Amino acid sequence: MTPKLRNALILLLALPLFWLTVSHRIPTGPTRVITWDVYGYHLHLPAFLNYGDIRQYTFVEGHIRDYAPSDSPYQITRNDSIVTPTYTLGLALVWLPAYLVADLTARLLPEGKADGMSQPYQAAVAFSGWMAFALGMFALWRFLRRYLQRGTTAVTLLTIGLGTNLFHYTTVEPGMPHVYLFAGYALLLLLTERFADRPAPGRGALLGLTAGLMAVIRPSEALCALLPLLYLPVRFGGLRAFGKSLISHPGTYTLILVAGLLPILPQMLLWKVTTGQWIFNSYSAAGHTFDLASPHFVDGLFSFRKGWLTYTPLAALAIAGLPLLRGSAGRWGPALSLFFVANLWIVLSWHIWWYAGSFGQRALVPSYAVLALPLGVLLDRCAQRRWLRDIVLAIILLGIGLNLFQTWQMQRGILKQDGMNAAYYRATFGRIIPNKNLHRLLDIPDTPPEAPLTRENLASLSTHESSVPVQWEGPHPGWKVQGTDAFSPTIDLTLSDSLAKALAGRWVSVSAQVFLRSANAPYTQAARLVFDVQGEGREPFWHGLHLQRVVETGAWWPASYEVHLPEDLKAGDRVLAYVWSQADRDESLVHRVDLELLGF
Repeated sequence: MTPKLRNALILLLALPLFWLTVSHRIPTGPTRVITWDVYGYHLHLPAFLNYGDIRQYTFVEGHIRDYAPSDSPYQITRNDSIVTPTYTLGLALVWLPAYLVADLTARLLPEGKADGMSQPYQAAVAFSGWMAFALGMFALWRFLRRYLQRGTTAVTLLTIGLGTNLFHYTTVEPGMPHVYLFAGYALLLLLTERFADRPAPGRGALLGLTAGLMAVIRPSEALCALLPLLYLPVRFGGLRAFGKSLISHPGTYTLILVAGLLPILPQMLLWKVTTGQWIFNSYSAAGHTFDLASPHFVDGLFSFRKGWLTYTPLAALAIAGLPLLRGSAGRWGPALSLFFVANLWIVLSWHIWWYAGSFGQRALVPSYAVLALPLGVLLDRCAQRRWLRDIVLAIILLGIGLNLFQTWQMQRGILKQDGMNAAYYRATFGRIIPNKNLHRLLDIPDTPPEAPLTRENLASLSTHESSVPVQWEGPHPGWKVQGTDAFSPTIDLTLSDSLAKALAGRWVSVSAQVFLRSANAPYTQAARLVFDVQGEGREPFWHGLHLQRVVETGAWWPASYEVHLPEDLKAGDRVLAYVWSQADRDESLVHRVDLELLGF
């Protein structure tokens, strides 16, 4: 191994480890990686090993109270008499060795808590993510060196490891399944290649075990079976030759199936205990589903909300390499291409195609192992012309820089894990200091082209002029907006013909003076400053600014935004402005609401 190659691989492994350790304060704590979905994958281990509770999962409430992994126990599906984890236990099997070490450590430490959630368990999950990354990179290196030059292999690994959102799921969210599935695909490619070299029972068992474990980590990854099924016939010289291999090695191929089912057996036993069924779709029971007839290709690939190529533009180079697979690498062409298309179709057919809080398209992170060979082949082809090689290397360096910077922005809260749009992305591009005022763009992306010259009051509501009961907080009284009092008093203008013509196509400002006692509710339920236009036969025209985004808790704050009114306002339309909250847990006070007409 040349010094340059060795240094590149050291950088590839050392930078994620350093970023992970510092980001999660692993030496000093508290480390919080077992949160939200990660907790759903993790809870199998304390259920079995610490609490002996795999029927009711009563300990989950205690974990939520003491560690706040999420705001509700959504990780448990409760339907009628069924109580079962929503997430499958594949990751728990992967974490088991590290968990046992963490459990022993927690019991030996003077102030340790052997509850499955204290610092040793958090650190164990964090380091497990990095070890999966290292294993995946090692397996991918062993696979790629069969087809690529050493330098090309190194650049390919650096591009995938540092230039894609795989880095985020290794360092920032190492408990999510994506880095483990990436390692699984890298191993599957290597094991498939080795099995094709010599169909030995041991190699077949490892191949089946890897595929089965991936399927029980995330059931949709059962699609990984396409890779060996499509590659082996090509490698053996056709279906007839592959059939002869099946006949010649019946025990070996049977062993692949048995080994593939082995990791799935514990999950089936758990379903039988908790649901009475050997196979149970806990995702469907929780309301999750695929719509294979309507994949979200455009949004999933290009949108500013979660577009794969928007946030990971270097993935385009890998896709461009698929048609270039030739020679010995070309034997992988059908398997990699068909898998890529089928996997993309399934991933973007999920009813939550943006996959909730995430950096880019997280469900496509495992695909980077599959796309490594096409990427390397593209780089090899470009290396034949120096000017083209230099351009591609410059693009890769820029892409790596962008990815690392935006990963840092995500951690700082400058980029958001959900709700992104083009206006907010442009406003925060390159920004290093968070600006709370920009958060309004997440809800109200349209802004006036310039600062208004005049403001004319259209309507106002104030606690000083209202008979609605108020509460005092500091110098101001306020209407309570919480629970059954979900709406503040409302500005409600019914437009006359002359007023409708005067307002049509104009900009207005809606503002409120608010006091948030807390901000713990999810955004779907939290308080919003609402502007609404209603009318017979009118398309919905509704805007709601989440107050959590733009104000601080514990003090009176102004909140406002501008709205471009429809051109087709007519007499009888109603213009409304108010504060609305669905959250029972957060109390909001509203001192006044104002509506102003802007002049330019």
